[in-house]
Amino acid sequence: MSETNPSPFHRGEQAIQTRLGVRERMERFGRQVIRGYLPDQHRNFYRALPYVFVGHADAAGWPWASVLAGEPGFMSTPDRQTLRIDVSPLPEDPLAQAIESGQPLGLLGIELHTRRRNRLSGRICRVTSSGLELRVDQTFGNCPQYIQGRDWAFRDRSRMPPSTRISFNRLDEAALNLIRESDTFFVASYVPHREGGPEQNVDVSHRGGRPGFVRTDHPTRLTIPDYLGNFHFNTLGNFVENPKAGLLFIDFDAGHLLMLTGRAEVLWNSPETTYFDGAERLWTFELDHGIWLKNALPIHWQPPDYSPNTLLTGTWDSADKKRQALERQQRWVPHQVVRVVEESDEIYSFYLQPEDGVISDFKPGQFLTLRAKAADHLQVRTYTVSSARHDMYYRISVKRDGVFSRYLHEQVSPGDWIEVKAPAGQFTLDTKDTRPAVLIAAGVGITPMVSMLRHAANEAIRTRHLRPITLIATARSNRERAFYHELTEIAEAWSEQIRIYWCLTQPGSESRLGRDYHFRGRLSARQLADWLPRDEAEFFLCGPGNFMQSTYDSLRRLGLPDEHIFAESFGPSALRRDAAKTVEMTVAAEEAIVSVVDASGRLVLEHPWLAADGSLLNFLENHGLAPPYGCRIGQCGSCRVNVVEGRAAHPQGAAISPTARGALLCCAKPAAHAEAAIPRLRLALPA
Repeated sequence: MSETNPSPFHRGEQAIQTRLGVRERMERFGRQVIRGYLPDQHRNFYRALPYVFVGHADAAGWPWASVLAGEPGFMSTPDRQTLRIDVSPLPEDPLAQAIESGQPLGLLGIELHTRRRNRLSGRICRVTSSGLELRVDQTFGNCPQYIQGRDWAFRDRSRMPPSTRISFNRLDEAALNLIRESDTFFVASYVPHREGGPEQNVDVSHRGGRPGFVRTDHPTRLTIPDYLGNFHFNTLGNFVENPKAGLLFIDFDAGHLLMLTGRAEVLWNSPETTYFDGAERLWTFELDHGIWLKNALPIHWQPPDYSPNTLLTGTWDSADKKRQALERQQRWVPHQVVRVVEESDEIYSFYLQPEDGVISDFKPGQFLTLRAKAADHLQVRTYTVSSARHDMYYRISVKRDGVFSRYLHEQVSPGDWIEVKAPAGQFTLDTKDTRPAVLIAAGVGITPMVSMLRHAANEAIRTRHLRPITLIATARSNRERAFYHELTEIAEAWSEQIRIYWCLTQPGSESRLGRDYHFRGRLSARQLADWLPRDEAEFFLCGPGNFMQSTYDSLRRLGLPDEHIFAESFGPSALRRDAAKTVEMTVAAEEAIVSVVDASGRLVLEHPWLAADGSLLNFLENHGLAPPYGCRIGQCGSCRVNVVEGRAAHPQGAAISPTARGALLCCAKPAAHAEAAIPRLRLALPA
């Protein structure tokens, strides 16, 4: 930090922080944690390390990332602003030509086995017979996100073959395979000196992910996700000022180093980001030239212990599958039942895996649409997903109540197959919101709440932010409540931010108030007032219609705004709100000409529609057609068809965009047209 620029961040870093709305916060934070010297704990940290990663720029301006290794103690700190390194790089390493006084270097001290790391930048102040001394400009600690734990041991140097160097300008198959299998790499970047500005500054940083997180679909180009981090944006900020990068991939078993240098570009708005779990944005690397240093590293590492954050991220293979899954959302896909679990006397959970292994992305609170032959008829039903989006399966939890649920409970076993459509629905929890959320459920209405809590806990690991959540759940007795132990484990793990209260209306003699439940009887406004957070909150209701209505009325009597209360119902019953909204997404016509074509384009129906005909589903059924449907309230998406001509009108709350070229038959009507007295609507039925 200089007098002319007291900020610890340079222009490129500041630009990204401003772009993402964290500039002021990071300036305050950076001034506290970014230092111009090494605190005692960091001095001790470097002394204990057996290796350190180093970034530099060569005489032609290309950045390189490298690594130096030695017995612990090969680095020392004569004082708080000096780091001494008593080891020299291999002659074949580009770093060897950069060891001269005044050369800026970036260092990353990292203990893979403990996931501790420290970033340091400075410049060589003295070259010694055994190495160099570095004058510290900046140093700060980093969080352990995405670092795979790895134990290490020194190799027997006498048995190591001599190191060799191979230069190239295209990635061969061996290099591509190493990159594909890597869960870790290191990236060097720098900001060049400009007249009147600060001196050149070099940085080297760590990147981690699942094997396959670096895309290798071209012999000179890599595509890399950028995950949520500490908002310093040292690497990307350097790219803004100087779009060059040096990458280091390590063969942790053989000790080979793959060193690449080239140009980087940040992709701020790539649509591919949507499909890659955990990615906030992407960046690309275009190779200019590279070096294989074979047998270069005298250290052997054990297989990785993956970071919890890493396990919540994706790969390019999973991203491609997710893209395909989104494209097939309206298709029926066979899913195998892999497990059945009794959650309570009335509720069973069914674990489902698609035949191609692709779990579609979904939001907590959404539902699946199932189709199967039950009671000798092909039937469609919707069930809320009770698993979280990072699970390797879908879990639906079904109360035994009705023909289809009896079919699931009595006839479906592990190994059976059932047809499923991708998750849908608008009753979802935004975990990024900072307001408290209150989830209120009765009976099987607990299922979306389990998904919401599981997802919130997973996201808290990834983002280090957990929205405060209160769950209030009611059941008749211990035997009839589901997920008690699963929810208790979540609440205990996040006790400061997740609270759970149980109400039992008919607790048995074995249940103890204060131990097994918190309140006896039906949920009342008075009891709600005791448990609700004091801050402005959002409320999510799910359960039988009469329960949700009484709970809604209680919340309104407590003065809570209607727009902060969200509800999910089972079946056609809808919440009666004080401020009912009846405006349709588009104005419905009084009469229209409706035609229908099948999957081959053959006309199967053309007939006048009148307002008295009601929904398009009723209209088609009255004319002998039997299109599939599920909920009949515009939420499950089972009855969606394509609109070939004209436009359909939907009531507010239907699970379809006002501009969508489609129709939910169960609640849609033909839309009016300003230029046609009698509008035309043509629908295409699915195969």
